[in-house]
Amino acid sequence: MEPKIQSSAPKIIESPTHLQDLMSYFSRLQNKTALELAWEYNYASSYYRDSAEPLEQLMFLMLLLQADTKYFDTEAAAVQLEQTKNGHELPPDLLAFSNILDAVLQQKIAARKEVQQLSMQLNASRTEINLLKQRIDAIKNIERNLIRRNGSDATDNE
Repeated sequence: MEPKIQSSAPKIIESPTHLQDLMSYFSRLQNKTALELAWEYNYASSYYRDSAEPLEQLMFLMLLLQADTKYFDTEAAAVQLEQTKNGHELPPDLLAFSNILDAVLQQKIAARKEVQQLSMQLNASRTEINLLKQRIDAIKNIERNLIRRNGSDATDNE
């Protein structure tokens, strides 16, 4: 007897609503003007930061990770992420999303450190350039003085 092969269509895994809500919120944040972001930050800071709902805390965390805004704050984001992860038993979708935000946060911290190092190198290079300019100017002054002295010696000898 031949084994019976069951042909079943692959199941479509529906993404959890929490993940959809977070992705939708992230998308909306990207399209907000500076004024709308300011309003959103003030609202989220008041209602989401210390919320009992991890979804809302993650929404506030996304605001803190918005690069090129005045709300971008890696230290506050790290604290918020730690509070969210330690303060709640997160469902798998929110845990996965918080891990993604953690990875983003670590990248932004590493990028900030690299920017600081590059800024220090740039400042050191600027200092060295200014020192070299001063040395070049000093050499030019010595040459001018020698030319003047040689010119005045030539007129004195005539």
